[in-house]
Amino acid sequence: MKKVWLSILIILVSVQSSTEAIPNVKTDTKTEKKADFRIAYNKVRQEEGYYANHPHDLGKKTYAGITKKYNPDWYGWKYIDKYKLQQNQQVTGKDSLMTEFYVLDYYLTIWVKEGFNTLTNQEVANYLFDLRIHVSRRQAIKLINRAYNTNYVNTEYWVDNTLDTFDLTTLKEVRTEYYLKRIKSNPTQIVWKKGWLKRANKI
Repeated sequence: MKKVWLSILIILVSVQSSTEAIPNVKTDTKTEKKADFRIAYNKVRQEEGYYANHPHDLGKKTYAGITKKYNPDWYGWKYIDKYKLQQNQQVTGKDSLMTEFYVLDYYLTIWVKEGFNTLTNQEVANYLFDLRIHVSRRQAIKLINRAYNTNYVNTEYWVDNTLDTFDLTTLKEVRTEYYLKRIKSNPTQIVWKKGWLKRANKI
């Protein structure tokens, strides 16, 4: 199974950098075109970067947006913990490909298991996936329910294609309000304010 996933990784992700655009693949125009995971993934990676361990980051040690605090058993740590990385430094050398494989596996698992692959609106898929990655699944669902007066519940497969039609304007406002409340309740988080608000209001 690992060999199969490694083959997928080699096809999808550049060895040099996972944040580089992944080449387009021809799709069957006779079927309904689904949102492209690769596009959403690259956008999230541009936001999340590589290694981080900021003293005010509640997630503590993080790589590509994956926190060790909440994901201690993620297999990528086996490779990352070999190195004394600096802020936003990437694993390089012989361990770089396997590290990126497990990053991709982490994100692709969320995309498929939570139902993002049912979406057809790429813009909506990009934004919702970014929201889901930046906050917890529970919190993402709460914000979506608040914005659209829906009743999604915190189950693993929770995304459906009714979200395709939603205007993102209200969700951006609700997400912005959420970040401001977080900062108010914990002033140490003000260090992230500019980046959070920018992220909340972009696609």
